Amino acid sequence: MPNIKLHFTPILQALRTIDNTLTHHGLSQFILATPTLAKLNSTNPVTRIRANAKQRVGIRKAVRGRQHYQEPIMTLAKWPKDKMDENALPSLAYVINGDADFQIADYCLHTQKGDWVLFPAGIPKQDGSTPHFEGDPTGRNCDLLWFAVERTQMVGLRCWICHSSGTSHFSGKQQEVCCVEHRLLSSLFLELCKEVQMARREKLVKQLLATTITLLLSEIEVGRAASKWSERPSINKADELNPMDKAIQYIEDNIDQHLTIDILARELLVSRTTFTRYFRQHTGKSFCEYHNHVRVQRAIKLLTETNLPLTAICEKLGLGYGQLRLLIKESCNMTPGEMRSEK
Repeated sequence: MPNIKLHFTPILQALRTIDNTLTHHGLSQFILATPTLAKLNSTNPVTRIRANAKQRVGIRKAVRGRQHYQEPIMTLAKWPKDKMDENALPSLAYVINGDADFQIADYCLHTQKGDWVLFPAGIPKQDGSTPHFEGDPTGRNCDLLWFAVERTQMVGLRCWICHSSGTSHFSGKQQEVCCVEHRLLSSLFLELCKEVQMARREKLVKQLLATTITLLLSEIEVGRAASKWSERPSINKADELNPMDKAIQYIEDNIDQHLTIDILARELLVSRTTFTRYFRQHTGKSFCEYHNHVRVQRAIKLLTETNLPLTAICEKLGLGYGQLRLLIKESCNMTPGEMRSEK
C-alpha cells in the first residue's frame, strides 16, 4: 500500500471503523430527515428514534443570483436567524463520537454514536455554523463524518469531519476534508440516498452503503484524494457531459418510465423553464417531441430486430398498445403489426 503520509488520517480511521462495523455488526440506526416532525415519526420505522418539536423563528430567504445551469452553487435558501439552510443535493452524516442533536425543519433530532442521518435535497437543516447540541452544551462533545456530492458537474464524493464542543463548532481542520473523484462513487452515493427515501429496503441500503464506504476507503488509501476540488487532477473536458446531454442519456436509460419535464428538471437541478428552453435549443425539439422520437426509434428496432411479443415491447417502452400503435402510425404510416410483417 502506498505511503499516504498521514494524509486524511482521521477520515481513514472513521471509515475503517464504519467498514468493520458494517462487516461484523450490520447497519445501525439509519434515520431519514423529513420536512416535518409528523412525517419523521411515520417515515422512520425505528423504535428508539428521539425528536422534539422546535419551530424556526426566522423566515426563509431564497438565495438570489445563482445560475442553475452548469453552476456549482447548490444552496437554495437560508434561514439567517435560525442558522439553517436548504440545499439542492442530499448529504449524509455519521455520528463518530458522542451524542449529537440536529435542528431540522420544525424539530430537533437526537442521535447517538453510530447513528446515520440522511438529509434529502430541500430539507432545512443547520448550516454548519452552530454546535450540534440542544439545551445546555456544557461538557458535551461530538464528532460527525459528513458525505455529499456537492456539484452537478462533479463526478465524485466529498467527506469531512465536524466537531462540536460546548458552545463551539468547527470543521475543515487539516486532514479532515477529503475529495475523491470517481464516477461510480458519486453514483453509488446518490443511489443510496434514493433507496433510503423511496423503498427503504434495509438489505439493499446496507449493501449500497458498504460498497460506497469500501470504494471511498480504497481510493483514499491508494492516494487518489485531495483536500479540495481545485487540487484534484484536471478532468478531461470531453468526459463532462453538457446538462442537456445528461437529460438525453436519462431519457434513453429510463425509456420504460413515465417521464415528465418536472422529473428531468429535478434530476438536473434546474427550473422547469430553464430546462424547457435549453432542451429545445440543444435538440431542436420539445421534451415531448424528443421523448416520443426516442420511443419510436426504440420501437422500430424492437419490432424489426427481435421476436418479442407486442406486450413486451409496450412494457419496455412504458406504453399501452394503443399509444404504441398511434406513435408508429403517425411516424411511419403503418401499424406495429404491419412493420413487423415486413421485417
